Amino acid sequence: MKNLIAHSLILTALLMSLAGCISSKSYVDPTFSKTTYADIKHTAKPRKWNITVEFLRQGVPSPSVDIALLKEVDQVVQASGMAVPVAEPTGATLNVVVNNFGDTLTAAAKDFGTGLTLGFVGNTVTDHYEMTVTLTENGTVITKGGYQGALHTTIGNTTGPAGVEPLPTSTAFNKIVEQMLLNALGDLQKKGL
Repeated sequence: MKNLIAHSLILTALLMSLAGCISSKSYVDPTFSKTTYADIKHTAKPRKWNITVEFLRQGVPSPSVDIALLKEVDQVVQASGMAVPVAEPTGATLNVVVNNFGDTLTAAAKDFGTGLTLGFVGNTVTDHYEMTVTLTENGTVITKGGYQGALHTTIGNTTGPAGVEPLPTSTAFNKIVEQMLLNALGDLQKKGL
């Protein structure tokens, strides 16, 4: 009986360690990228914007992501040459809201199935993102929304989208924010900003 219990514990530990080794890879969907840094005209005297952000999951605020989102938005705005993010009040604010949504029940079921097969049967889960930006400057308020992005994550034994390189998840998230924000900044510039 002791041998059976010992073997069961060893088998359980082995299965748990194998399940922990199931690899995942993240892929940014390139079809949503419309604007590049080269498409945005640099101004001789960039505007000074206060930047505010909010990250949502399924429409519910998720403040733990706000710091990472703010850092990426600041970097993209700075690199665009369109404006400089500043802390002191300027009368100009760019507010960026990103909502991460998807079918969480289907994703959980797929993850559970992959775990049961120890990753031998893999799957792909897609997280969708949508961005809305609001620029308030000199009494004018411009809101642009509907900017989309998608992150495909493969789990276990499966391949990612053809022709797309896998990225670490945090890098992939930053790339999606960059894509959506460049699209928004390009549209704001077309509005005469």
